[in-house]
Amino acid sequence: MRKTEDLVLRDRGIKALVIPRRAVDWWSVGVLTYELLTGASPFTVEGEKNTQQEISRRILKTTPPIPDALGKDVADFISKLLVKDPRHRLGGGDDDAKELKRHPFFKNLDWKALERKLIPAPFKPVIRCELDVSNFSEEFTQMPATDSPAVVPPNYDKIFKGYSFVAPSVLFTKNVISDDLLKPVIKPDISSTLVRCQVNNSPFFQSYDIDLNEQILGDGSFSVCRRCVHKHTGKEYAVKIVSRKTDCTQEINLLRACQGHPNIVNLHDVIIDDIHTYLVLELLKGGELLDRIRKKSKFTESEASGLLRKLVSAVSFMHSRGVVHRDLKPENLLFTCNKDNAEIKIVDFGFARLKQEKEPLHTPCFTLHYAAPEVLSGDPSGYDENCDLWSLGVILYTMLCGRAPFHARSRDDSAAAVMARIKGGEFSFLRQLGAE
Repeated sequence: MRKTEDLVLRDRGIKALVIPRRAVDWWSVGVLTYELLTGASPFTVEGEKNTQQEISRRILKTTPPIPDALGKDVADFISKLLVKDPRHRLGGGDDDAKELKRHPFFKNLDWKALERKLIPAPFKPVIRCELDVSNFSEEFTQMPATDSPAVVPPNYDKIFKGYSFVAPSVLFTKNVISDDLLKPVIKPDISSTLVRCQVNNSPFFQSYDIDLNEQILGDGSFSVCRRCVHKHTGKEYAVKIVSRKTDCTQEINLLRACQGHPNIVNLHDVIIDDIHTYLVLELLKGGELLDRIRKKSKFTESEASGLLRKLVSAVSFMHSRGVVHRDLKPENLLFTCNKDNAEIKIVDFGFARLKQEKEPLHTPCFTLHYAAPEVLSGDPSGYDENCDLWSLGVILYTMLCGRAPFHARSRDDSAAAVMARIKGGEFSFLRQLGAE
């Protein structure tokens, strides 16, 4: 036995227990296979908290759901790799990799030909430009950046200087970095001066002002949304500032295609400079749907019917232009003002896609509690624009009940359990509506 490869545990007369260290790599192969075939990670869930603690809990205590659409052999292959006991894991025995090679999943593969590079690649990804991330799962490309748990360094105020990319949520928020970039400094720094010049020479800032002392309207990994004022007219707008590190051309084009409906946010202008893309939108001051409902002393079914009628009209308008929103939820439904007769508007076309006739969608983009079963199932036949109609049904239920029909019933209720209830259509009106 080579101690460099195996971990040996002995305890007074008990038979030696050998746990191969290489088995950890086969677990990773199982995770990678799952991600390649489903487009999602087995232990992170869209719309849920994916902290390291929560992911670790799922790894230790839950079994990832294997989509029904996967073939029998590959489902068995993944299941045998994601076995928590390394001694029983595929590849954890003495034969190591040979156990994987013998699995039926590889029955038609000539390993020697593969080694000699005689087998052509089954798929060659298309890369349109250096900023193209479409070959990666949106589960990761849309994840917000998180702060490092490390101790704050003494030179924290200069930590971003010299970097080629500063996130919009940092640059356009009141902090040390924005003060340095957007205001004059006594001792000029080459890198910060360059960025300052780029910002000051931006066609956006030639026409609009932003007050960094104001609270942001929203932010993401590559974008931030703030209030802005047109310098000549004094009119207020909302501006979504998106880093050029990510391509938002599709979002812009689809939002433009849906202009002209009273319940879809108006796109006023699009400005591009060397660093950012600026989407100038109408400023919606009335707040989110659920926040507005909670402020009311009562909210009737008649009011819910009126709101849903407008949303159905807007979604029908989008679908008539081939646009599927894919992220309809209360947070993306805003009111124009605080008046009782304010219009409700659909915002955020970041997940929207153009659906060609008879061509299904496949990417699993969703917020879990509002996702349709067909989006979660991973069926090879894909899904269509009807996923938006399911979301509208969930929104109506949420308006009347105060919470989504498919929610975690306790702190121990896993995202996989919620997904199972969505796929099975398991919900009830009685307890929530009966108490009203």
